[in-house]
Amino acid sequence: ATLGADRDGNPHVTPEVTRLACSVARWMAADLFEREIAALRSELSVTTASPELRARANGAREPYRAVLREVRDRLRATRDARGNELSRAALLKGDSDRPASPRAAAYVSTAEFIEPLQLCHRSLMETGQSVIADGRLADVLRRTAAFGLTLVRLDLRQHAARHAEALDAITRHRGLGSYVEWDESQRQTFLSAALRDHQRLAPPDLEADDHVGLQGFEGDLLD
Repeated sequence: ATLGADRDGNPHVTPEVTRLACSVARWMAADLFEREIAALRSELSVTTASPELRARANGAREPYRAVLREVRDRLRATRDARGNELSRAALLKGDSDRPASPRAAAYVSTAEFIEPLQLCHRSLMETGQSVIADGRLADVLRRTAAFGLTLVRLDLRQHAARHAEALDAITRHRGLGSYVEWDESQRQTFLSAALRDHQRLAPPDLEADDHVGLQGFEGDLLD
């Protein structure tokens, strides 16, 4: 089982533990990729590049290194942002000897991270440097495709009773009746409509008891 996912039988796996597990995984992914990009920058000292890459590098003499420097800084910012979330894990705080650039923005999606890497790969291929393109850079792209910036997929398991309690709080608040008193057909109709219409189930002003655990409903249905 994935760490932080067993919410249906382990009373110690709270929403906070799940969030912590996700932050640890994202911190580790950013840290590992930052090392890969640092190694890649040391290799890509070539100066021959496509006009597209040169434009992105603002005419830098070593365009690949210039583009990857931004990637490295954003990964450091991503790692440090996750480290700041891990207040309980002091060992995972950002390294003081490798500060992130104050101008760098943390990555919020894997697509943002992949785009400049694909640009570098495309430039190398277009300029006849396929051997370099298919080396470490291709390996990083494969790892990114496999692991993304989350490192692992978290398949969250939550006890059905907790889901029912949370949905009951939502339907009562919305004046739709009691979810726990509905039969299976009514429940399926309600949930199918919410998924189909991308409804935000929990209104912003909903207040629920702590035991309801609405944190378990973070995701598409809430957003």
